[in-house]
Amino acid sequence: MEICSSCILSSSFPNISFDENKVCNFCRSYSSEQNKNFKSKQKKVIEETIKKCKGKYEYDALCCYSGGKDSTYMLKVLKKDYHLKILAFTLDNGFIPDKAKKNIDCATSCLNVDHIYFRPAPEALKSLFRSAILGKMLQNDTTKTRISDVCLACITLINTLAARMALQKKIPMVFAGFTAGQIPRAVIKNNYKFYKETLKKLKKNNDDLLCQEAMQYFEITEDDFEVYQISPNMVDEKTESEILNDIRKIGWVYPEGL
Repeated sequence: MEICSSCILSSSFPNISFDENKVCNFCRSYSSEQNKNFKSKQKKVIEETIKKCKGKYEYDALCCYSGGKDSTYMLKVLKKDYHLKILAFTLDNGFIPDKAKKNIDCATSCLNVDHIYFRPAPEALKSLFRSAILGKMLQNDTTKTRISDVCLACITLINTLAARMALQKKIPMVFAGFTAGQIPRAVIKNNYKFYKETLKKLKKNNDDLLCQEAMQYFEITEDDFEVYQISPNMVDEKTESEILNDIRKIGWVYPEGL
């Protein structure tokens, strides 16, 4: 097995190749100057989108909130720096530890943010994760470089439920904690057609594994209201220690032992 001499990715990683110096193609394509320019442009687009959408509806933004350090920091920035009216949304997939729930409750209370938990029916979740393990989900050679099937199943459910809620409540922006490499750009404009296509792919790849009770969570009503999916963590320059110090001020506690 070959190992990249720069980033230590192995030859088992999808779509990887090595040059004569054993440097992988992912490292060769990276340029610090290009990355800096990319982040600068993406940050400008984020700020322009927020300015365009802010103050037009009951909520400015729906924030996908797991209770982890990155999503807590994102929630704090949206509230304290951008002064948005936020609805925080947490998918309870059955794996959220009590320590994380305490952080969720503490942060949303401290920031004075409206918050919703949503827990799908247990059999639907079992069907979804079984399909992720045994089926194909939405995977192809490109997505395999970014995410596993099980993670993809969960994040696809979160994204679709968030979009449904945004359409129902007319919330123009959905914020998620994606970072560079997980998503191509920081602001993506979506409407119901994108999610209809996602459902079509799910049915094609997993029709014999996904129960109808699970499939119903991916159904979405036709609505031309446009929703911007925004990932501010893609462009943030703060270090992990800076983020931790920042969110401790609103009561977030590092979940030791998890």
